[in-house]
Amino acid sequence: MNTVYKTKKYENTGEIHLYKGTRFISTCTLENVSLCASVEDSPSAISCKDEQEMRVYCATLGRTVCANCVGELYKTLD
Repeated sequence: MNTVYKTKKYENTGEIHLYKGTRFISTCTLENVSLCASVEDSPSAISCKDEQEMRVYCATLGRTVCANCVGELYKTLD
């Protein structure tokens, strides 16, 4: 069981939010509230990334990713 993350872009704002979840063998289960706690949704659990992969991915996306979500992602350092 590993912690994973997923992005979801909201067309009405153009902003991308991050969702935290858990990976079991081959599937991901995601929380219904974004890391920044400002968006409630049920994003698909396809293409989940581990913490390091998500940090790199967010860096490639740039400013379209919610800054508060990214801040929460970096707070999860072990």
